[in-house]
Amino acid sequence: MNDGYETISPKSNKKGMLTYISVMQIIGAISVILGHSLNGIQISSDDMLGKWWVVFSKQWIYIFHMPLFFFISGYLYSYNGGLKNKSYLQFIKGKFLRLLVPYLFWNILFIIPKFVFDTYISDDVALSLDYFLKILITPRQMVLGHTWFLFALFLTLLIAPFFDYIIKNSKIMQNIFLLVLVVLYLLPIRTEIFALSDLHKDLLFFYLGLIIGKINIQQLENALKKNSILILGIIFSTILSVLCIVFEDVVVIKLVTCCAIVFVVFLISFYIKSESIIKLGKNSFLIYILHWPAMLAVRIVFYQILKLDFYLVVLLMIVSGFVVPNIIGVVLRKFKNKKVLKNSLYYVFGI
Repeated sequence: MNDGYETISPKSNKKGMLTYISVMQIIGAISVILGHSLNGIQISSDDMLGKWWVVFSKQWIYIFHMPLFFFISGYLYSYNGGLKNKSYLQFIKGKFLRLLVPYLFWNILFIIPKFVFDTYISDDVALSLDYFLKILITPRQMVLGHTWFLFALFLTLLIAPFFDYIIKNSKIMQNIFLLVLVVLYLLPIRTEIFALSDLHKDLLFFYLGLIIGKINIQQLENALKKNSILILGIIFSTILSVLCIVFEDVVVIKLVTCCAIVFVVFLISFYIKSESIIKLGKNSFLIYILHWPAMLAVRIVFYQILKLDFYLVVLLMIVSGFVVPNIIGVVLRKFKNKKVLKNSLYYVFGI
């Protein structure tokens, strides 16, 4: 789902997409779908299975799923050369089109469904100047709240060249900034203005992605594909995950756990060579954008109107969140070669 994944690399598939990045993108997309699978659904106090799903989907997945996306974005920015062969203004213009155009398009488009289904959706959407001024600086309160990532990533990319310059030119400053970002992660920042409640944690992982993106990929892959490292990483991240869930208010444990899980996902991505996964990676942006509208429609129809069983509804939400965007992707690619639609499909749907 992160822009800039088109590369020229000996470790890429024939279309230029890094295979391990495709794997990480799909893992991230699936994590987001699972994390949203209980949105708007009530769990009975005596439903033990439901409670365990809350722990898995809301407590565990939320430890790492968005930091993973920022890590991927930082890695790709660094791997692709940053501002190589372009000016800062050209770079920002491209990111504006790639991130803020779909951010605005989808949120404006879904204002109408929000009002039509107002009875079933509790989100506070209003056709007023105050509301629109408010959501311009608080992306989590946009009509489609999950699109805050596009806004936050754009803000991050505004300063990415500065981070990149520091990493390239000063080892001391690189480490100082790393320490600053760790401290920023640990700070109890709660404001939703400019997505700072999320960005203060996610910036660290974008920065780590920048650093790792500069490592020679062949040497990195050879080092990471040692089975002992992966096994130890899984064991370590599992133990930390349990500790993080038990001591959920201890931010330091959450930080270390998040780092461990992101590292393990990065490791796993080098072992998966499935062509199907690689193809799905091309729809990761589309999955991120459209998974929630699809899941919301399922929730309204099957849970709130038809009152179907909780477990069945959650399953249908998960399946729809993954399948519907991919079907849309298959259909839209049939029109990709038409000049009139080519740019629209890229900027709005990411394909």
